[in-house]
Amino acid sequence: MFNRKSNKIVLLVLLLLFAVTCILYAEQDKKNPTNNSEVVFIKKIVIKGNKRTTTEIIRERITINEKQSYTLEDIIDEINRSRNNILSTGLFNDVFFDDVLDEDGNLELYVEVDEKNYFKLIPSGFVYVDKNKVHFHNSLFYEDVNFKGNKSKLKTKVSIYDAKGIEFGYSSSQLKDLWVEINLGYIDSAHYPDQYCYISPAIKYNISGGFNLGFGIEAGKMGNTYLGIESPLRINKNNKELKSSFSMDFVPQLLFNHNDSPGYLLRIDGKYQKELMLQITNLFYGEINLSGGIIPERKIITSRARGNDPFNYTGNFRFSITEEILMPLIFNYNIKIGLFFDGDIIGDTQSLNSGKVLVGGGFSFRWYHYILNPLYIDIALGKGVMLNFTTMF
Repeated sequence: MFNRKSNKIVLLVLLLLFAVTCILYAEQDKKNPTNNSEVVFIKKIVIKGNKRTTTEIIRERITINEKQSYTLEDIIDEINRSRNNILSTGLFNDVFFDDVLDEDGNLELYVEVDEKNYFKLIPSGFVYVDKNKVHFHNSLFYEDVNFKGNKSKLKTKVSIYDAKGIEFGYSSSQLKDLWVEINLGYIDSAHYPDQYCYISPAIKYNISGGFNLGFGIEAGKMGNTYLGIESPLRINKNNKELKSSFSMDFVPQLLFNHNDSPGYLLRIDGKYQKELMLQITNLFYGEINLSGGIIPERKIITSRARGNDPFNYTGNFRFSITEEILMPLIFNYNIKIGLFFDGDIIGDTQSLNSGKVLVGGGFSFRWYHYILNPLYIDIALGKGVMLNFTTMF
């Protein structure tokens, strides 16, 4: 009997100790949460590595606030969200987050950015040769995509040979999702009977989820003065898992000419890009252009099929497609080579028989250099031979 009672007493004591231990641990968890539920006070956030970009541009994209408490789970989520926000500016190669706990257990968060090169200096335009003619339609293009360190853009294009002139552009983000820009230029082209000049202010607003809406005015003179009003809409969608992106533009424009009836222009285009295995990129592009009424000569629709003389094929409608495949070189991933195909149907809507089918194709070269970023060179064959330096998309 003594042994049985002793065993029962020992068992009851053990059960009691276990219950007390569970209660103590539960109380301790309430006072001091652990793992992802632990609350940490953000003492300060330090931004470094930005030699040119202003601190405000980076800070407004960090979703964690100083002097506030967060759980570890929330901190991890906000760091990932902040990193994506900063990289989406296109100003940085990478962003690094580091954290240090002080003696009181408060968190000091350090954000270090790796800035890109913000200058671009590249040739633009094209050289076209066939058995009857030679066109030198070239220019030198300069761009600073982080002018004054606040993500403003400044660009200049100086045209030579067939088209002589100079063009300027400036854009700035006054608010996080609102852009203001202005473009102006003067061109004396051998392909048009009149010199022309223009000025074009515009605003663009990022609505949400990759939707951008804009409004612009263009005033110019090409023989007669004209005024244009446009309201472009852009849709952007990216899929990181599939390594693909899609964008679409809808750009209507009304044109009012001095002493002439009004005209209009409409452009709808879409681009789909996907990264395949071994960093091989496939790109498909489609575009529809329509025009009507009286429009300035420089806005007449021309062919965009590389390898063909764009000034020889014009109309008031055009349907274009492009298929391009690019792959990096094994010994230098900053250089990509590939093949492309362009197709155009261009003509007059009043005479369907006037439509011309143009095709062109050839070899692509892209060099993602520190300054060129990138250099575009296309060697195209169509009705002639073209050396193209212009970004097509």
